[in-house]
Amino acid sequence: MNLITRLKSLGHITEAVTHFNQAIDSLEAGRSMVDVSRSLFDALNKIQTEWLSYESSPKMGEVKTFQTMILKGFGLEGYINFLQSTEIRNFVFFKPQIMNHDTLRRDGYRPDQEIEPQLVKKASGEHHKVVNSYNAYLSQQNDEEKERVIKRVAELLYVVRSNIAHGEKTPYGPDLKKKERDEEVCKVVVPLQRLLLNLLFDYPERKLVGGK
Repeated sequence: MNLITRLKSLGHITEAVTHFNQAIDSLEAGRSMVDVSRSLFDALNKIQTEWLSYESSPKMGEVKTFQTMILKGFGLEGYINFLQSTEIRNFVFFKPQIMNHDTLRRDGYRPDQEIEPQLVKKASGEHHKVVNSYNAYLSQQNDEEKERVIKRVAELLYVVRSNIAHGEKTPYGPDLKKKERDEEVCKVVVPLQRLLLNLLFDYPERKLVGGK
């Protein structure tokens, strides 16, 4: 049973579909992948808000809520499709690894300077955990490793969401390298976002999204 069959009302789902349509329109028009990803994150956020409106779990932070929604929203077939998909493999093994821009800023990053290798390693910490957990899942494929992969992927997706929300403006001028990094990252993030939406909501690209 997927998530949409368990919602008590559509509420924010209509808004989620609007954001989804905007993403698909932007994609077909050849616009920035960052803009496409931003619209898909908006769709996922509306879904998360609707899910929280009836979920009885204790109050959680955004990342924990996203993790829990996915863990509860996937049926067995959904788990298999997600964990064995090309989309997740492309995301997990994307290189160079995704860096957390908050970590870079806290450690004195400036767009006009090369990033020290140690800072690159530190800022890529969330992505490194995703790779480790996914490799562990591939070797063991037990329920504990499945859950860990979902949690790590959700955490890294929120890093991407935060990165693109900040844009490329800095106190030192525009960060064009970050803009380029965000665009390349979103090329693998967008397919994963679409897969998540399809698995959670029984393929809205076929049923919910008008004219697509």
